Amino acid sequence: MKTVCFLPLHAPSWKEMRPLALALGQGGRARPVVLASGGLAPRLLADCQQAGLQAILLPEIDPYGRQGPLTAWLRRAREKAEVTWPLLGGQTAGQARFHRQRLARQHQEIERLWDSLRPAALVTLDGRKYGWQLPALQVCRQRGTRVVLPPVALAARPLELAQRNQGPQYLAGGFPSLLRRHPGQALWDPARQAHIFFFPAPVVAALGAHGMLPPNPWVVGGGWPVTVMVEGQDMWDFHASSGLDPGRMLLTGHAAHDALHQGLARRDDLRQDLGRRYSLDPGAPLALITPLALAEQGVWRADHQRRENEFLCQVMAQELTAAGGQGLVSLHPKADPRDYGFMEERYGLTVVRERIEEVLPAMDVFLASFSSTVPWAALCRVPTLVFAFHGLSYDFFDHLRGVRVLPQREDLAPDLRRLLRDPAYHQETVRALAASARGLSPFDGLCTQRILEAILPDGGA
Repeated sequence: MKTVCFLPLHAPSWKEMRPLALALGQGGRARPVVLASGGLAPRLLADCQQAGLQAILLPEIDPYGRQGPLTAWLRRAREKAEVTWPLLGGQTAGQARFHRQRLARQHQEIERLWDSLRPAALVTLDGRKYGWQLPALQVCRQRGTRVVLPPVALAARPLELAQRNQGPQYLAGGFPSLLRRHPGQALWDPARQAHIFFFPAPVVAALGAHGMLPPNPWVVGGGWPVTVMVEGQDMWDFHASSGLDPGRMLLTGHAAHDALHQGLARRDDLRQDLGRRYSLDPGAPLALITPLALAEQGVWRADHQRRENEFLCQVMAQELTAAGGQGLVSLHPKADPRDYGFMEERYGLTVVRERIEEVLPAMDVFLASFSSTVPWAALCRVPTLVFAFHGLSYDFFDHLRGVRVLPQREDLAPDLRRLLRDPAYHQETVRALAASARGLSPFDGLCTQRILEAILPDGGA
């Protein structure tokens, strides 16, 4: 039986990969093996044990770990104070050396695993994540292992540029030698009027030394020879316009679209189920919000995000109360529910435990920021309000009639009020969504099947 390795790097990616791994194993197509690493590992190992999936813990790699504690401490201290390396234009040589040694050890560990597992395919995401992924992709290229990237989340340059705000190591202008050597690793940011590296400068140098730099880190897949699965024709066009080679793409739909398709077919029953589970009135207007999660993505401070989410909840609760409606909350996979208890305690909203695709088809209104779930709502004909008053660009949704992108915070209350209280306008919006959502997905209940066939196009074993 063929082996398929899964390399999730964070909670959202495992959320999408888990049903694929289960389907491969339960259907007897292949032997799924999940590679766990970092902070996700404890949760991942426990989940795999419960689900009956084989998991392998990738070790923490510390290049100095084999030295005695005093020797290791002295070496780290020396490198923190070390003179700068001219190639990095101000970055210490010690940091770059640390990353080089770490990547080399990770590459060796992946080679050892591949010798043992001999996988037919690697399922991961994105294709441009520092850590275990880039060494794994290099081993796959060297050994001819198929690499597939299932749809996970939207990737947009404005958000990616905003995420790279953690210090001067991302400012390529401070590292002219490195920028000249690897010009494709930086992108011009009009907001900061500067070239921004995709990776911090010492990581760029280390990846370059090992031949692991993605040819184009600003597109999904990184420019590597991998198969990038896309949700629909709209996303195909979006990726192609961003520079992704159309020959690398495969239109499959998203695995979550099957749950949306099923939920939409039984919408009335789903509303009844939610009503019983959360003491809701299924006959009342139901609105769902996905709170801002930019702090979890490294863009905002937690206190700033809390203030913005307080504003959103206040407006939502106020308008729902006036319309006799009820509000639900679906948290980002990276979110800690304890940080969002105020939404229930102060505003009377209900945080749901289900995956968002299991509740979204039952909603009357959806509120979100820039998210892959906005097209999901359009597929379910749920009128959607998108928060665009936080400095990011949201032109990706402009073609979706029935999705209202709100550039000003003052727009939220009146737009939500109209959707909740004007039935004719609500129905007009639903019809507009039905007409404009055709390019989002095949939406036929067969997306997961197409993804599984793309992972092992020649079948299992």
